[in-house]
This record gives sequence, C-alpha cells and structure tokens, in this order.
Amino acid sequence: AGENKEMKALKGLVDALKKISASNKNWAAALDENTVSSIAGMVAKVDAAELGVHRENYENKRGWRSDIEYIAVGECDDFSMCVFVLPPNASIPLHDHPNMTVFSKVLWGKMKLVAYDLLPEETTSTTRQDSSSVQVRERAPKTVTAGEVCVTAQRVGNVHGFHAVEWTAVFDLLVPPYNTLQGRSCHYFGEPMQSAPDSTTTLRKTPCPDWFYTANTQYRGVNSGL
Repeated sequence: AGENKEMKALKGLVDALKKISASNKNWAAALDENTVSSIAGMVAKVDAAELGVHRENYENKRGWRSDIEYIAVGECDDFSMCVFVLPPNASIPLHDHPNMTVFSKVLWGKMKLVAYDLLPEETTSTTRQDSSSVQVRERAPKTVTAGEVCVTAQRVGNVHGFHAVEWTAVFDLLVPPYNTLQGRSCHYFGEPMQSAPDSTTTLRKTPCPDWFYTANTQYRGVNSGL
C-alpha cells in the first residue's frame, strides 16, 4: 500500500492537466507562466519506478548494440507523454516543436542539450511550415542530470537536440502533441551556419537523418489514467 501511495505522481499530473483542459478549452495553445511553472513542478515528481524504466535493466546490456527506445506512456488531444531511453553516446538530432510546450525530465543518466530560440518572425505557424530554413539564436549548451526538468517553450529553446553522456532516460510531456493536420509537424535541421556576433544563425530543414532510429518499446509503468 505504501508503494501505491507513493506512485501517484503520474496520475496526479494527468488529472491536473485534464482539470485545466476542462476549465479552458484552448489552454494548450498558450500556456501562461504560472501554468508552465505548476506543470513543471508536477513533472518533477514523476520518477523512473512509476514509469517502469529501471536503469539496471539497461546497464546490463553492455557490449550489445542498443537502439534508442521510445516508450509511449499516454496521449489525448491536448497532451502526450513518452519516455526516451538513450544508450551512451546516442543522439536525438536537432528538431522542433511548432506551437508546442515540452517538459522534459531526466529520470536517470546525463545528457548534453543544444538548443536554439526562434527569433520573433519565426514564431508564426505559416512561416514555420513553408520556409526551408529558420532564423534562430543559439543558447549556451548545457549538461542536464538526473532530476532536472527542462522546459521547451513555443519560442525559447524550441529547436533542440540531445546527446547522452551515459545511459539516460528522459520523460517528455508535450502540450499539445504533434499533429500534422493542425500544423504541428516535426522538422529536423542540419548543422547551423556560421553564427553572427549576437549568436543568431540560420538552420536549414533537412529530412530525418538516416542514422536516427528509435525502437518502440512497450510501456510497463503504472496506469496513467489516459
């Protein structure tokens, strides 16, 4: 019973998001600062045990070729949740989250994060969908460790990529989810062109890199309530 009492953070997060949704139908399209802060706090409480992602199961795979695992946790119209498990030295290429806010918690491990802010003229969905490149400002690279929550906003850090320093598991909450019909397609980007003195640069859209592959893996965590 003690374990059940502790493992309620995921269900609490889902219930809170449903409650916000019930009071404001368009909440996902424009999260205010207080809501972002509140959601980030709830994401921070979700842990690896609750999601059924145990570090020792992966570290025992040493010597085997390992793919990045993608574990779908749950999805509805307003948000989706998943876990990525990255082997040492695996990368998720530069990609964006058009008109979305993403909350990422490192459950265990360590990864390097490279991110770019969209410049103001790039925040409209029309520009984003039709253009072959985007104007961005580079953010300082950072290393993210277990327990940390990163927020990817609609403009701040919206184009980002990850590189695992060691075995790393990341819980992602996407608000709202990718949806091509609603103008939220995932775009990939090549290496940046030379940065200007103010750190602004251009990123060109590219097809998904051939080397990037994820293996869909069954979710073995607690019921999310979705």
